Amino acid sequence: MKKTHICSASGFTLIEILIAIVILGIVGLAIFSVQVQSIRTAARSASLTEAAALASQELERFQTVAMGDLFSGLSQPYRTMERLGVFPPTAESGWDGEKEVGDPHGKRRYRVYWNVAPGAPGTDMEGRAMVRLEVQWEDYGQLRRLQFDLLKTDVM
Repeated sequence: MKKTHICSASGFTLIEILIAIVILGIVGLAIFSVQVQSIRTAARSASLTEAAALASQELERFQTVAMGDLFSGLSQPYRTMERLGVFPPTAESGWDGEKEVGDPHGKRRYRVYWNVAPGAPGTDMEGRAMVRLEVQWEDYGQLRRLQFDLLKTDVM
């Protein structure tokens, strides 16, 4: 009687397992890098949203100050806002005023700068003022800026 050996290849070879591990590793690294980028994007979006909310709040304060009070004082506009924690800017900054504010979570510091320019008499800007407000903060070692313009009138 003749013996037959039936050899079945029912398992995986070592090379097949190593190739599968390498492929899974590459896919895992790709997913991990996408996740890290997603977290960074979410953090940047949060800081941008906080800066926009801060700018909106500061612009609202400018809206509530009467036009006459906006330019009271000798050379520094917006003197009536000193009670809000405003401190004078450095001479080389080019801004009329500045203020430093922390975010609610204590993770970032925002600096708010502004310029107030009165409208020229005899023009369509007479009786109005242009307020330029800029919010600056650092995000992953890079300076970020958000700028807004407000046309201030005496009419509320």
